[in-house]
Amino acid sequence: MTFLNQLMLYFCTVVCVLYLLSG
Repeated sequence: MTFLNQLMLYFCTVVCVLYLLSG
């Protein structure tokens, strides 16, 4: 379960960063 939580957190972080960079 911890691995799944880390994977979701990493995915969310990447999406947020790409969203901010794209404006």
